[in-house]
Amino acid sequence: SDLKANSVTVSSPASSAVGSPFSVTASASVHNNGAYGPTSTDTTFTLGLPGDCTTGSANPQTVQNTSLPTSTATSVSGPAWSVTCTTPSSHTFAMAASIAVDQLHVSDPNSGNDSTSGSSSTNITATSDIKVNSVSVTSPTSNAAGVAFNVSASASEHNNGSYGPTNVDTTFTLTLPPDCSTATNPQTIEDTSLPFSTATPVTGPTW
Repeated sequence: SDLKANSVTVSSPASSAVGSPFSVTASASVHNNGAYGPTSTDTTFTLGLPGDCTTGSANPQTVQNTSLPTSTATSVSGPAWSVTCTTPSSHTFAMAASIAVDQLHVSDPNSGNDSTSGSSSTNITATSDIKVNSVSVTSPTSNAAGVAFNVSASASEHNNGSYGPTNVDTTFTLTLPPDCSTATNPQTIEDTSLPFSTATPVTGPTW
């Protein structure tokens, strides 16, 4: 019996929260090209996990003793995996399926078409309550009219959680008296990493 794995369909939620388990499921379309049939077969599903994801389910998993008649596409309902991921981003879950004869005195003359693969994507999301504790501004106590001087700023920020560390951008906007001018305003400090529950100083720009 020349068995063939036609395709794999993978299902996972469109989104899930960091640290929350969700299900990834799979099914396969398989075929018996003949000449003998029906033939008893086993279909093995192997889930490929991104580096920050784990599963408490067995992996791979095998669906046993599917009977395949000749020249008829047959759907094999696969297992489910409970998956948990720890990093917010778009995650792709690759699934490989392979079919094998599970019947005495029957062999597969062509192993080259016994495997196929598919994938599904899930957005892993997180929330971080970002807080600006305070802003410090420094300028000279006095300066001559028409002579440039520097105004600088810094901020104390905090990540109240629940996810961290979180990258943030901090925008400083200088409010000027009517008779004052500056070249670039506002200015943004990009990609400051804020750990959870720790006050973090952000050195701001200079005008």
